[in-house]
Amino acid sequence: MLRFFGVLASSPLYYFIAEKCNLSYTPNNCNQTNPHKIRIFHLIFETPHLAFRELTPDDDQHFFNLNNDPEVIRYTGDKPFVTLTDARNFLVQYDEYRKYAIGRWAVILKSTGEFAGWCGLKFQPDLSETGEVDLGYRFFRKFWGKGMAGEAAEACIQYGFKTLGLKRIIGRVMEGNIASVKVLEKCGLHFVKEMKFEEHPGLWYEIQNPNWHETSYSPINCNFYDELEAAATLKRKCVIVYKNAIGVSIKTEGIFKTFAAKNREEFAELEDGTIFRLDKLVSLDGKVMPGIS
Repeated sequence: MLRFFGVLASSPLYYFIAEKCNLSYTPNNCNQTNPHKIRIFHLIFETPHLAFRELTPDDDQHFFNLNNDPEVIRYTGDKPFVTLTDARNFLVQYDEYRKYAIGRWAVILKSTGEFAGWCGLKFQPDLSETGEVDLGYRFFRKFWGKGMAGEAAEACIQYGFKTLGLKRIIGRVMEGNIASVKVLEKCGLHFVKEMKFEEHPGLWYEIQNPNWHETSYSPINCNFYDELEAAATLKRKCVIVYKNAIGVSIKTEGIFKTFAAKNREEFAELEDGTIFRLDKLVSLDGKVMPGIS
């Protein structure tokens, strides 16, 4: 059996992970030359059995194989990748981590180092006025029926609530996908409504963060307000990170248009129409704002 080999530079966030070089490897032939490849990943979080890391272009073969199983994508609305290059291009262009600090994560089985599938949180800005954080997962069939989807989904929910401070998480499934409905219900999501999912009849489930509370406005640092005014006056394009109404960190590039006060709260508006409360601004051009909530 393969295990985490250790911690890199005494940091709890980086682990040596042994992953199989090919799908034919089993522990019985571990004496073969170079049976494993050792890769170093940023560990997002883990459970007793699973480790979660960011997807990379080197996961192209896993993605190709996963999406080319008709049963795996039966209720997803997705199509198989035509070529391995298509799978790699998808992963190269995948920018959810950069834009929202969340996304679908690779799920690694800690006991064997296998890529079991993916699970994670995806920000869907068009699902409601505030946008929604959608829970999703997909695993190779050999791992079905082992409780892995439930363990992974529950871990993602807890990470979203306890670490990221999200207000709520939703799950959407096609009607007839009984297995996924059971996973969502086991994780505490409750049915909200019927809806269209990938042009098919679907079901909307959600769970609220029990520790969520709306924060009152806290005025920003005066010196930083001067920096914002200067950026607006010069019409300088800035890299801006702010938290939206449900706690998602959103990274964008924009030019400040104006600042306004409403009900004793201050708001910034960008030239593209984006509006956010000033005390929800996390950073400007990489500089973290002091005292920002």
